[in-house]
Parts: sequence; C-alpha cells; structure tokens
Amino acid sequence: MMDKHPLISAYTSFVRNRSNDKIGVIGQPDAGKSALINLLCESKAYISVQTDATLDTKAYAYNDYGYLVDFPGVGTEVMTVKKYKKIIQNVNIKHYLYVFSSKIKAVDIEIIKYLAKQGKDITFIYNKVDT
Repeated sequence: MMDKHPLISAYTSFVRNRSNDKIGVIGQPDAGKSALINLLCESKAYISVQTDATLDTKAYAYNDYGYLVDFPGVGTEVMTVKKYKKIIQNVNIKHYLYVFSSKIKAVDIEIIKYLAKQGKDITFIYNKVDT
C-alpha cells in the first residue's frame, strides 16, 4: 500500500483541523443513536440497554471532515426537555439527525418544533441498528 503524498496528507490535516462541520444525532431514548454513530464512524460510543446511557454530548470523527455529535435521549427523567433545549442552545450545530424507533411522542414534537424555530435543519431517521 502506498503512502499519501506529503502535500495530500498536509492538506487533509489542514481541512480536518479547521472543519466545524458537526451533525447532531438526537432523538428518542434507546433508539440506537450511539449504535448508529458507532456504525458510521467506526468508533466506540457507549451503548447500553439502559435508558440514559448517554448523559452528555460527545463528538466522533466522521471521515476527515466533520463530526457526528451523540446526544442523550429526549425526554427522560434525567434529560428533561428544558435541559435538552439548553444543550441545543450551547452547541453550534446547524443540522440534526432525529432518530426514533417508535411512534413520535409529544416530547419529540416539542424538541422538533424547537429545532425548527431555531432554524436548524432536521433529517428524520427510523432506526434500530443495534437489535
């Protein structure tokens, strides 16, 4: 296998270190958000059969040019809608993948409306990649 030319390696490093492209992966608890990130990024995002396995946001490198940001599940005892909105306010993310594995609930609609009101782009994903 040939190594990349030094200029190509330097350019790739330059782009990677300056990219602010982040996509938030949010949605229902236990919908497989972290498992989806693991599949796409070949990373080791923490997954569990318990609700509230992810309690903080964490970014995982996706290719060389951006990140997928793992969010906690929406509307649990630990992660209330109010806390969730605060997290969204504190991160600079323009596009979100909204992951669900069951019917959309009132709490989902509240967060989706909030994202739309904030001018965020949303892609909906029905997922259960970890089962």
